[in-house]
Amino acid sequence: MKKILDMIEKYSLVVIIILFSVMVFSIFLQVVLRYVFNMGNSWAEELARYSFVWLVLLGAAVAVRRGRHMRIDFFINLFPPRVKRVIETMLNFSLVLFLIVLTYYGVQLVLLAHRQLSTGLSLPMSYAYASIPVGGILMLIFLFETFITDLKGNRVVLKEDE
Repeated sequence: MKKILDMIEKYSLVVIIILFSVMVFSIFLQVVLRYVFNMGNSWAEELARYSFVWLVLLGAAVAVRRGRHMRIDFFINLFPPRVKRVIETMLNFSLVLFLIVLTYYGVQLVLLAHRQLSTGLSLPMSYAYASIPVGGILMLIFLFETFITDLKGNRVVLKEDE
């Protein structure tokens, strides 16, 4: 199972790199067309926006797997270890609940918007909205992997300075 998840993470990172490149190129093209040639296009800004949305949600999934999401644990660290563990468990279950709701309503949004076309690219809006359930599912999968790894006691905690 770990090999499959490693492969999913690897391909997610490749897609993130491609999306970032597309985003930078389309914004660069838009700036050059607008300020050098005094003409704009209708699709570059939209392509950059949708690339960014996909990039963020795929990146969030990778961050879940690596345990790199930002968190403020000042108050949690004031409690004894047993209470900390209970609080961490409650927070993780609430995150699972949130991701289930996000994924469910993301799928509903994709189904609702499959006939609506984007203005600049004339692509179905469901392509852009599909980032929500895909990111939610990947985050859920990676979060469950984290739970299983924690239960087995094999989790490697990253240092703050890495």
